Amino acid sequence: MLCRNIVYLFIFFLFLTPTLKFGNLIGVRLEEIYILILSTLLITDLFFKKSHFLHLTSSHYFFFPFFILVPLSSLVGFIYEVPASLGDLNQYSRFYKYFFIYSCTVNACFSLPGAFYYILNDFFSLSIFSCFIGLQQYFDLFGLNSFYIPFVAPSQQESLFRGNRIIGMIGNPNDYGFLLSLSFIVTTFLYIHFGGKKYFFGLLLQAYVLILSMSRTALLSMAIGVLFVVLGPLLSIRTSASQVASRRAIKLSATLFGLLIIFISYPGTRALLWRFEMVFTQSQSESLVARYDSWEYNIDLFQRSPLVGVGPIKRGGIVAGDSDWLLTMRSYGIVGVFAFVGIMLAPIISSKGPKRHLNYAIFVATSINMITSNVFHSLTLMPLLLIILGTISAPEASCIRLRQSSPCIF
Repeated sequence: MLCRNIVYLFIFFLFLTPTLKFGNLIGVRLEEIYILILSTLLITDLFFKKSHFLHLTSSHYFFFPFFILVPLSSLVGFIYEVPASLGDLNQYSRFYKYFFIYSCTVNACFSLPGAFYYILNDFFSLSIFSCFIGLQQYFDLFGLNSFYIPFVAPSQQESLFRGNRIIGMIGNPNDYGFLLSLSFIVTTFLYIHFGGKKYFFGLLLQAYVLILSMSRTALLSMAIGVLFVVLGPLLSIRTSASQVASRRAIKLSATLFGLLIIFISYPGTRALLWRFEMVFTQSQSESLVARYDSWEYNIDLFQRSPLVGVGPIKRGGIVAGDSDWLLTMRSYGIVGVFAFVGIMLAPIISSKGPKRHLNYAIFVATSINMITSNVFHSLTLMPLLLIILGTISAPEASCIRLRQSSPCIF
């Protein structure tokens, strides 16, 4: 139970708390402070020779290349006269955070029977709270926006609310959109394979708030990702469980499609869809030209060192490239991209049935969103992804002894 509570707090912090800014210093998140506390407790336990077990999955091994790539890519970038700094080493904290949260999730699944369902249900429940925050922001209920939005997104509040784009507690509308996209995929999975009216009504709420975020890429990634969850039981070997899931999948698909037609036909819908219509406007064309120029520049940096990249972070005036795939390629090269894909897809090797369908859905949705937005380099979205992957990959974990008190890492 302790392990599950640890993971629950991680999900709570990631969904419902903002990044804490202290002047011009680097931002800190509550789950990072929590990781520091837990790491200190673990080291103290090991110092007093208490035994702990760490369950390792095949995904764990794909984290390790990044700990080598951080200094190596920075050195290569320095050789190619790409400005390097000691700040590049801050990326170690990023990958330690990813590794730690993923490991806690895997260990939670071994310490508590049924943890796969419980953790995903926690994911769903906290996403609903996040949706209510999004609704409050869109309608500015009780006039609260002016009190806390400057703290959540101090550098973006004017541009964001000029277009009524909501940001949740994550501080960015596109990141918030993908957070809702992940939530929708997980909730669809829960409804199809476990049933429950709360999941159905949760889907309606998540879809509505996702539209309010006006993130086009997130909406596309959600739509395609959900197809894998819906089609999975329909194309599976016929068993009693898959037949029940298939009936729910057909019922859900028909209902959502009908509601979508009604929603689009409603006269007031156009006010919500203005940003989606901008795809065909001149201003959007100009935006795409600027994005292509940025992509071209970062492709040039990647070509200088295609194997390991030229460094991990934005520095020296070098733009990120408006694409997490490009940022990962330019920063860590082909090796880094391979390691990231390995983290995402390794659970598929050992998982089967519904879990495999969920893994495919998450990977496809993430791959689409990374074309124009951050996921791997997001300190909020990537940990949430790893929590989902940790629940999927846990059954194939092997165990190592860290120093026989508990199967839990803490």
